[in-house]
Amino acid sequence: MAKYSVFIPCTASLAVEVEAESREAAALAALAADFRITVEGDNAFLHEFELHKKIVTGNVFHGVQNEIEVDLIQE
Repeated sequence: MAKYSVFIPCTASLAVEVEAESREAAALAALAADFRITVEGDNAFLHEFELHKKIVTGNVFHGVQNEIEVDLIQE
């Protein structure tokens, strides 16, 4: 049986509490905040992770991955 690596797009939102002088400063502080994300499961790991002010602007996607990707590891 063949073995595959499957990259699955996902979305999430992260709530961060910060102190700041304005909404813009709060947004920038949250983007710079220290945090940890844990993925649990057999043979699963967080491949790429980025923070974004927006994921989509008009017809431009700023995310890490838009569709599922399947790579053959071993036949």
